Amino acid sequence: MNGERDEMDGDIGSVYRELRSTGLGGLWAGLRQLLFPAEFRIGPPAWPPAGQDGLEALMAAVSEARGSEPSSPEESRGLVVRDRVVADLATQLWRMRKRMLDADTGGPREEVRGEYRALEAAWDALSEAGVDIRDYTGKRMPQTGSYTVSVLAFEPTPGVTHEVITETVKPSVYFDGERIQMAEVVVATPEDSEETAQEQ
Repeated sequence: MNGERDEMDGDIGSVYRELRSTGLGGLWAGLRQLLFPAEFRIGPPAWPPAGQDGLEALMAAVSEARGSEPSSPEESRGLVVRDRVVADLATQLWRMRKRMLDADTGGPREEVRGEYRALEAAWDALSEAGVDIRDYTGKRMPQTGSYTVSVLAFEPTPGVTHEVITETVKPSVYFDGERIQMAEVVVATPEDSEETAQEQ
């Protein structure tokens, strides 16, 4: 019986060495504990507070050295979710801000002045965190298409001499200089360009 146990330990030892060489030794060590009754299992190491801080600092340094590239599919999915949440939050703040502003004065309407201060504080916090919300309403649509916007509709409009964005349905949102949401806009076009398009 003892010989069988030694032989099994030898097999486990070789598997452990192989897994350890691939960086999976910790996983194997945790699984190996399941071979023993619960009262004899050894738990994961408890880091002392100073050791844990040192580990966190080391992990932060490694992450910084790797750059901003996600290291795993889970991290990549986490970044996508984070970007979606930031873009949704920014869009909702932008919509609330539009509703609170007086079209004539450009300032907050009198009845929502207190709420507007709270909204501005949230807007500033997002801005300090690297979030940039861009509304293109009233801007000329450049011929080169340098704006990265999604045009929902082109509307022929009398008196318009060039393409102008008349409505931003959803703003562009940038996080740390990288676009995480493309703006959706409505563009007014000169009426004669519509006639030219129908003739062709």
